[in-house]
Amino acid sequence: MMWRRRMERELERDIEDHLTLETEANIARGMSPGEARYAALRKFGNITRVKEDTRSVWLWTWLDTLYGDVRHAFRRMRRGPGTAALVVLSLTLAFVPSVTLFSVMDRMFLTPLPIRAPGEVVEILFRDVRPDADRPLRSISYPEVQDFHRSLNSVTGLAYQRRQGVVALLNGRRATLWASLVSDDFFNVLGIPVPSGPGFSQDRPALIVSHSLWTREFGGRPDAIGRTLLLNGQAFTIGGVATPGFRGTERHITTDLWIPVETWLQLQPRFRDSFGRDSRDGRLWARLQAGVPLAHAAAEVERVSRELAQKWPGTNRDLVGYTYDALRDRERSGRVVTAIGVLLLGILLAVACANVAGILLARAEERRHETAVRQALGASRVRLIREWMVESIVLASLAAALGLVGARLLIHLLPSLPTPIPVNFEFSIGPRVWLYAISMVGLSALSFGLVPAWRGSRPDLLMGLRHDSAVSLFRVRVPVRSLLIVAQVAAAEVLLFGAGLVLDTLGTLRRLDPGFDPHRRVA
Repeated sequence: MMWRRRMERELERDIEDHLTLETEANIARGMSPGEARYAALRKFGNITRVKEDTRSVWLWTWLDTLYGDVRHAFRRMRRGPGTAALVVLSLTLAFVPSVTLFSVMDRMFLTPLPIRAPGEVVEILFRDVRPDADRPLRSISYPEVQDFHRSLNSVTGLAYQRRQGVVALLNGRRATLWASLVSDDFFNVLGIPVPSGPGFSQDRPALIVSHSLWTREFGGRPDAIGRTLLLNGQAFTIGGVATPGFRGTERHITTDLWIPVETWLQLQPRFRDSFGRDSRDGRLWARLQAGVPLAHAAAEVERVSRELAQKWPGTNRDLVGYTYDALRDRERSGRVVTAIGVLLLGILLAVACANVAGILLARAEERRHETAVRQALGASRVRLIREWMVESIVLASLAAALGLVGARLLIHLLPSLPTPIPVNFEFSIGPRVWLYAISMVGLSALSFGLVPAWRGSRPDLLMGLRHDSAVSLFRVRVPVRSLLIVAQVAAAEVLLFGAGLVLDTLGTLRRLDPGFDPHRRVA
């Protein structure tokens, strides 16, 4: 490298300038030129040692040493390609499902909704105060939403939402979509932008489509806005496209359309009976006014609910209004679910690391002659351990690269899975997934590389490796590889029992009676 050669030349010039100045000072003291040069060299010391000490503080020297260790690791892998391939394959089989499942958990549980100031948004529910209530929390009916809208003063807006399945005519074919029947100010209250199109219109029946549906069915063309879309035989105008990061307020069930509830009831009058006061299958979101504490808003909601209980005793007698911080609870529960998932994925990775550690321990025994020769030539134990760890990181990095490729393929295959409801499969390998993959490389390299590196770099290597490396447990010498095998089998048993429980649950769900004849049903 040019910059490396330049620094070497500068070092040579600095040393020569120092020796020249010292030689001239010696000549001024009365020495002959030869004696002065020799005295200067003797005072300066070992030039090679000075150069090495100077290079040790240069950054490129550390990088050069690391580069040499990486090259040495690849040379070792070329000398044992079968062992290296087995290690990489074992780790890849653990990395692929781990990265794929973490990307799913990242999208479902860790990615926040694109809501402006989510700390100001709460959900209003009813709390059933009956002691024998089967559900303590109940949703809101549309007439109750209108009552709250007229009576609440501590909020800047209310947003109603109710899920509705529709049959749409898309490109000459019928498709079942999930729509959300919402209030007109739904997007404004939640603070979700609609970057494309005018949004809901008062002049004509309009709706907003999701970015995924716009891309999938309309090719992402701008002229799709303003086109007519048939839903249940009624014509709606596409008034806008939602922001790409918003697919509904639920974690995993996608929403394709947002339709104003009043427009829907005008065009579909047969649905009015299902919007009665006792039909509580909607969600009500409220945005608090700035500076209004949640306790004040909760007291106001409870006051309005008691007024409704007096006015409508047949449907609201045992219900009390309740403000629920749904977004914060969603975030908290998402972190808990993700932690449990990461723990289970860690067990899977531990199985692979135990397997790889056993392979590398056997490989360390094969290298005992090479290691003994290097120790006899002066190689320190720290240097040998560093080479082992660099090789472990290289193996883990290769497996992680293959794991990311395999995870990407699986992520692309997920939308083709048959599901009875439209599930949000917009998974991707984002920054958190990359960070998770990098942490997997580091943890796995430490897990399967540290023990072989420590055992394989012992000073008394020839004597130590004539017997299997062992540790003392309850005063009994147990071989390390035996411990690894036991741990691997135990972790695999945990995963197998968990998989068996999941399969048994799926089989039970398939045998459940849905309450109707599911044969020959279209939608």
